[in-house]
Amino acid sequence: MKKNKGCYTKFRALHPFPHYMILLLVMLTAYLGQGFANSAYVINSNDNTVTVIDTESNLVLTTITVGNTPNGIAITPDGRYAYVTNYGGNSISVIDTTNYAIATTISVGFSGPLGVAFTPDGLYAYVANNGIDTVSVVDTTSNTVISTITVGVWPVGIVLTPDGRYAYVTNNNQNTTSVIDTTNNTVVATIPVDNGPFGIAMASNGSFVYLTNLFSDNISEINTATNNVETSIPVGSTPRYLAITPDGNYIYVANSNNNNVSVIATGSNTLIMTILVGNAPFGVAITPNGEFAYVNNNADNTVSVIHTSTNTVIATVPVGSQPQSIAITPPPRPSPPQNLAGTQVKNRFLTQTDLVNLLSWSQSPGIAVVNYNIFRDGVLISNILSTAPLVYQDHHRKKGKRYTYKIKAVDVDGLQSDPVTIILP
Repeated sequence: MKKNKGCYTKFRALHPFPHYMILLLVMLTAYLGQGFANSAYVINSNDNTVTVIDTESNLVLTTITVGNTPNGIAITPDGRYAYVTNYGGNSISVIDTTNYAIATTISVGFSGPLGVAFTPDGLYAYVANNGIDTVSVVDTTSNTVISTITVGVWPVGIVLTPDGRYAYVTNNNQNTTSVIDTTNNTVVATIPVDNGPFGIAMASNGSFVYLTNLFSDNISEINTATNNVETSIPVGSTPRYLAITPDGNYIYVANSNNNNVSVIATGSNTLIMTILVGNAPFGVAITPNGEFAYVNNNADNTVSVIHTSTNTVIATVPVGSQPQSIAITPPPRPSPPQNLAGTQVKNRFLTQTDLVNLLSWSQSPGIAVVNYNIFRDGVLISNILSTAPLVYQDHHRKKGKRYTYKIKAVDVDGLQSDPVTIILP
């Protein structure tokens, strides 16, 4: 298996090398100086609360009351809302992460919801209903259930591919994983796995899905191109949830009966380290920069913080009763470009006529932007440094043909904004 080396944006430097390096250093300093901190949201199933931890200081920021017996959690890609599944309340509590208030509560019937995951655009949430063997599709704009999909017996975990095309669901009492095509919300494959599939995670490049098998004491690696199990990797006793580092190189697995965490190297699919944590570790989440893994200790009512460079526990944070799942807010993305405008002009030279689509825009506010990616009809065609004139000329266009352009701002980490769109002519 090839290691995921991440996503990097290539662009041509328009300034001499020293000036360009100075530009990047200034932008990086400005970005870091903005003081963005991530928060870990910890589900406390026995007291119906969510504990919010500042991952910079490891201090508890607040405790939020949610529905009955909360279990699963996922945070929208923009970081604005946390969706908490309430297993005993047959509902989803939607937390506004800007003020920690409950924005709304979504009923999912008598279903026993557990796992939840979002499409990459955040428009839909997929919820595994453990009690009735289905997956609910929630429209996050209206916060209503728009579709229900029958899957295997006792679905628990759910994850989507990076392009949002497929959802993978662990069926705990059937020893299978269901694959849902999200374009029509139908099951297109059922994959046999080992005994008691539970937690599930997706490699950042979308090539592999990893899931824990509760009663086989291993994890299964599924190739998403073939939907076949490539290998099984032994871990500790009764593995619950797992998380993959952002670079895709390591998997952290919580072994609830061994009170430890297994660290798997994905390049060789081998166990390289075992880390002692608290009693009955359950949920795992990794910070967006990959530096820390947060592990819920269900029987200790604590969270262990692991520094991934040394694989040692550096902090233990008290939380609520019986912490289960955990999610960490994503890093902030840059704002979209402003004031996008465009027109089509004709350039004439002797007997030749060149149709040119001219685009112009202004800087994105907020987070420092390095460059702007320009897409024509869904294909990346160019990028412009943020210090250059914010204009683009698209030559040799066809007469009478309409073109859809999208422009995204890109920050120093390669994170892209939502696009702004214009159609020409």
